[in-house]
Amino acid sequence: MAQDQSRIPKMLYTRKGAGQPVEVLQFSYMSEEADAIAAEIGRRAASGCAWHDIAVIYRQNRLSRAIEEALIQARVPYEIVGDVGFYQRVAVKDALALLSLAARPDDRQSDEAFRRVANKPTRGLGAKGLGAIELRARDQDISLLAAVSETRLSQKAAAALREFERVVREITEERDDREALGRSRGSYGTKVCVIADGHGKAIGFALAPGQAHELPLTPAMLDDLPSVSLWVVADKGYASNAMRERIWDMGARPAIPAKRRDGPVACPKWAYRCRHLVENLWARLKEWGAVATRYEKTATSFLAVIHIAAAADWIKP
Repeated sequence: MAQDQSRIPKMLYTRKGAGQPVEVLQFSYMSEEADAIAAEIGRRAASGCAWHDIAVIYRQNRLSRAIEEALIQARVPYEIVGDVGFYQRVAVKDALALLSLAARPDDRQSDEAFRRVANKPTRGLGAKGLGAIELRARDQDISLLAAVSETRLSQKAAAALREFERVVREITEERDDREALGRSRGSYGTKVCVIADGHGKAIGFALAPGQAHELPLTPAMLDDLPSVSLWVVADKGYASNAMRERIWDMGARPAIPAKRRDGPVACPKWAYRCRHLVENLWARLKEWGAVATRYEKTATSFLAVIHIAAAADWIKP
């Protein structure tokens, strides 16, 4: 610096002495650095240093997210000066709202997320149009997204919002296929269908979102049968003429009771009583807590736990 010809000569000094030596630390990941900062702040606060006497100066705004998350997890109070928190930024709030809407598009809990992102970018939805959607949703007790197709809007707004709804539901369907989660009558969960042998031991499983029907799962499950059975027993959820015909075509006999609106069908009571073998199987599988609760996020890991439980049931005498 002293060799700079354009530099104005000056002498810099401090009146507070040398102070503490600078400590240089090196980290491989941003998260490691943030955790170390939070831990050091906690250590200094425990030794008597006041919160407002501690400052964190970061090089780039993108680093604020990792530092904020580390401070929140460590329960360290903080205030950002000259910037806004990562989760308080408009773009982040909009992204989270879109994800919330895609997670539960038909729940009233997603209405606030719809209000935030329905007109971002501009889709021609004004206060009048949003009010009409609100009224339709309230009258039919449905979500705002579901009310879009039920509300008369301007041509521009209607076309743009229909496309927006299509994109949101496409994201939801992709999530449902990956996680096999969906809204059923009772709760938000997964349907697990099983095919068992005559001794009540599991042969195969299939997963579907909670709102899906069981029938589309049956062809692949029947193909899992190691040999042609004399009888195939199922409950009313699998009652359909196509299902019975497929069972006949494979050389077996169906024992599936008819639904109320259907005509009479052959379903011997002595054969249908064997359904209790499946009920007993589920009772044994649900002794595994993970099978009964669905803690695993992806369908693959959940199905793996079910297979482990079924394998243990096979081994058990």
